[in-house]
Amino acid sequence: MDSKQESFECDTLSEVRIIIVGKTGNGKSTLGNILLGKSSFPVCCSMSSTTLGTQMDEGQFKGKQLKVVDTPDIANLGLTSDEAQRQVSEWKRLMTPDPHAILLTVRCDAPYTPTEYALYRQLQWLWGGNSLSQRLVVAFTFGDRLDLQVDTVLRTVSKELQSVVKDASGRYVVFNSKATDDEKGQQVQNLLDILEKLGEEIKDIEREKILGVQICPCGPV
Repeated sequence: MDSKQESFECDTLSEVRIIIVGKTGNGKSTLGNILLGKSSFPVCCSMSSTTLGTQMDEGQFKGKQLKVVDTPDIANLGLTSDEAQRQVSEWKRLMTPDPHAILLTVRCDAPYTPTEYALYRQLQWLWGGNSLSQRLVVAFTFGDRLDLQVDTVLRTVSKELQSVVKDASGRYVVFNSKATDDEKGQQVQNLLDILEKLGEEIKDIEREKILGVQICPCGPV
């Protein structure tokens, strides 16, 4: 059996590996704390970043082990291209063999800016193009300030944000840090439901690739 296939088939959602990325001030650390159900990552009320390095913690949710990586805004660190690549490589190492989700934080209460889109495209390039989109879920933060349903809002947002949601195949979750504990638990469950479905889709794609190689009369290419 191909080692890549074997690692994929052995990978289950008993452990869920999640990376949180996005611009400073978009609530990455707060989101990580919601996912883990505890104050794992420091949170600051100002727009200055409290996450200057990569941080990781683990927690339990309904019998599942959640491993969450909170990342800095690499656009704010003044990194060279090589340094930024090493930063992303470290995120990947912490999520071996692969993350189940890359959560891109986007604020519900503010316009999506060209700076945010540039950061997303940089992350996409550093991660490896479509391989980021395959695991991408848009995490809309500050959900307490959302007046309308996200589906309605997405019809009027910028083309750049619509493009990001399209890259994520329409996968998104709204997170509200002001919600009750039960409501926060439902937000986490909404994400896990998306990941269960995403996992099945990825398995189907991998099976099709394997079958395609097996039935190809010219042999593996």
